[in-house]
Amino acid sequence: MEIASLSNLPQELLEFILEKLENGTDVIRCGLLSVSWRIAVNEVYHKFIPSMLITSNEDTTCLFNVSTEEQSNILLQDINGRYICGSTNKWLVTIDSASPHRIRLLNPLTRTQVDLPCITTFEFPHLLNLYPITWTIKRVITSASPLDLDCLVVAIYGIEGKVAFCRIGDGTWSDIESARGIVDIMFYKGQLYATDSFGDIQCWQLDPNPVKLWSRIMDHGDKFYESGQKYLMESLSGDFWVVHRNCDWEDSENGGYDLSHKSLTTSFKVFKLDMCAKEWSEVENWDGQALFLGGGNSSTIVSTSRALLRSNSIYFVEGY
Repeated sequence: MEIASLSNLPQELLEFILEKLENGTDVIRCGLLSVSWRIAVNEVYHKFIPSMLITSNEDTTCLFNVSTEEQSNILLQDINGRYICGSTNKWLVTIDSASPHRIRLLNPLTRTQVDLPCITTFEFPHLLNLYPITWTIKRVITSASPLDLDCLVVAIYGIEGKVAFCRIGDGTWSDIESARGIVDIMFYKGQLYATDSFGDIQCWQLDPNPVKLWSRIMDHGDKFYESGQKYLMESLSGDFWVVHRNCDWEDSENGGYDLSHKSLTTSFKVFKLDMCAKEWSEVENWDGQALFLGGGNSSTIVSTSRALLRSNSIYFVEGY
C-alpha cells in the first residue's frame, strides 16, 4: 500500500494501528509519514514511555527512549534561538533568547505553536536584569489542551517561587498574590494545587478570578522537612501524590552553598494525600506504575504493563 493511501485511512484506524505498536520510537517514526499520521501520533504517544528530549545548536532534536536506548531525530526548526524550559500536556515550553523574550508552547509532533504573554509582563519587571533567562521560569502547566480557548496556563517564576497565570490570548500574566516560595504546581480535579519546599499544600480556584480555598490542608509532621525537591503528581488511579526527592548539594569552592552547583539525589519517598481522612500515608507499592521526573520539573506517571520498565521505579535526570 502506498503512503498516500495510508494517509487517507480514517483517524480512528490510524490510532488503532499505532496502539498495536510496542515501541514509542516506532510511533514517532510513523508521524513522519504525513500530517494525518502526525495527528494520530499526537493522540496516542502519551500512552507510551516518555522520551528524553536532547537538543543541540542544530535544527535536529533527538528523542531518547530510556527503555530501548534508541534515538529518533525530529526536525524542530521552530526552536532556533529559543530556550526550552519544560513541557506540559505534550507541549514544549519555549522562551525566545532575544528581547522581548516571548513565551510559546510548541507541539513537537504537529509543530503547532501557541503564544503566551512575554516574560516582561510578569509582576517583577526587572527579573531579567537580576537572573539569567534559564532561571526565569521554573515550571509551566496547562489545565487543558492549549488549543482550547478555556485553557488556563500557570507558571512558577523567579528565584522567589512566585506564581502567575493567564488564559490563552491574554496579553499579560496575572500574579497570584498569596503564592510565594512555590516549588511545584498541579491541576487536580479542576483546581490549582501548589507546594512549597516544606511540603505545605495550597489550593486555589482560578476561574473566573483566583480565590484561595485553603492552605496546609493537614499536618504532615516531619515527613517533608528533609532537603530536596517536591513534586505533585496524579497517579493513574487518580490519587493525589507528593514525591519527595532527598538531595545533598555540592559545596562551592569556598565551602558555601552555591545555586550554580547541582544536587545529588540520595533517596525518594512517595506520599498519598487522603483528603477525606485528612491523612498522609507513604506509598510503597505503586501497582505497576513508573514515575518520570525531568528538567523544568516535568513529571509524569506511566504503566509498566506495555513497556520494558521496572515497576515501582523512578526515572530521573540528576541535577534537576
